[in-house]
Amino acid sequence: MKKNNLKLIALTTLLLLALSACGGQGTATAETPVDNIIASSDVIAEGRLEPVHATNLNFQARGVVEEVFVQAGDTVSEGDVLVRLTNAGGAEAQVLIAQNAYDELLRNESGDRAKLWEVYMNAQIIRAEAEKEWEGVDVTAVEDRITELEGDIEDLKDELKTAQEDFDKYKDLDKDNTKRKTAEDDLEAAQEDLSAKIRELEDEARTRDEVKAAYDAALAAEAEAKYQYEISLDGPNADQLALAKANLDAAKDALSTYLITAPFSGDCRCERQAG
Repeated sequence: MKKNNLKLIALTTLLLLALSACGGQGTATAETPVDNIIASSDVIAEGRLEPVHATNLNFQARGVVEEVFVQAGDTVSEGDVLVRLTNAGGAEAQVLIAQNAYDELLRNESGDRAKLWEVYMNAQIIRAEAEKEWEGVDVTAVEDRITELEGDIEDLKDELKTAQEDFDKYKDLDKDNTKRKTAEDDLEAAQEDLSAKIRELEDEARTRDEVKAAYDAALAAEAEAKYQYEISLDGPNADQLALAKANLDAAKDALSTYLITAPFSGDCRCERQAG
């Protein structure tokens, strides 16, 4: 596999000027004639071209070069793709998917708001139905009945305790013993009566609790639907938009490892090196 090293050079002319001027005038005397000296106005200048910026560019991922888009001496602009690896296709597809998801959030803003409004309206209907059902529950009567059943349960617990004590007196007797059988039957009956009364209490409590729970859930759903609709008035959902933008940036970063792009404008010098 070969690795491409690209060197970008942006040139500016730097002139190093060495200015030189020579001249002088002798002192006139009667004995020594003065020669005429002409001052020189020549300028000696040295020029040299040096790059303002220069950098070596390398891939951040391993792969086979698929295409080189520039030749030595080409002038490129910042951001131009210079070289591409063959395995860049998958990363490009991810960028496209992420870009489409981000654009869709922006494009479907009005449509999403209409859907959120519809959800809010439906939530109001469900809440109204649950509220009506809750208002139809005679909570006072239900709670009075619950209190009554709780009292019955306490009485039945006492009866069960007594039945258990009576059975304990005869439990060591033969199973066919009349007193033992009678005590055992009384114990079983007390247990059944207590269980039946507990189920009755649970049923009575459900006539209140299930309706109240449904009403509370409807209220919460309506509040959430209202919140989602109201924040949509400010534009696309900020959290969803931020997530989509983060996904797009991550996809672009991944793609950049399979491409070499010009970090600034300048001239390109391409050198292939084995590696």
